Amino acid sequence: MAVARALESAGCKILRPLDGERLEAELRHRGNRVRFFDGVGVLADGANLYHTHHSWPMERLLEHSDPELVLADHGFAGAAIAQGVETLAFNDINDPSLSVAKARGMTQIVVPLDDNVRTPDAYTPIGDVLVNAIRSA
Repeated sequence: MAVARALESAGCKILRPLDGERLEAELRHRGNRVRFFDGVGVLADGANLYHTHHSWPMERLLEHSDPELVLADHGFAGAAIAQGVETLAFNDINDPSLSVAKARGMTQIVVPLDDNVRTPDAYTPIGDVLVNAIRSA
């Protein structure tokens, strides 16, 4: 969220396509929506936020927007990369697909991290580096 705020402060337009609208999908969860919290899109059902490797939510978002840059992980990043959108991909260390995309020249920036940390504060150092880079650009 700090990265999204820094990008917005730097003059970037943060897109929020289909915010809160029900999305059709094959998932077992009913009422899937992509919700945006402080500029960050997540898959939700109204009560829960989901960790997903599915690409369909980003595919739907890309049908309704034309971003210049996507910051995402898992299937969200993969869908953006597959459609040729410049993507800063956050790659879980035990999921090789985004690293393979980089090795194949499909994307340039892949940030390795562990997505199974106990608290979101563990990502603060990565966020700080990105925020500082945005502010100094």
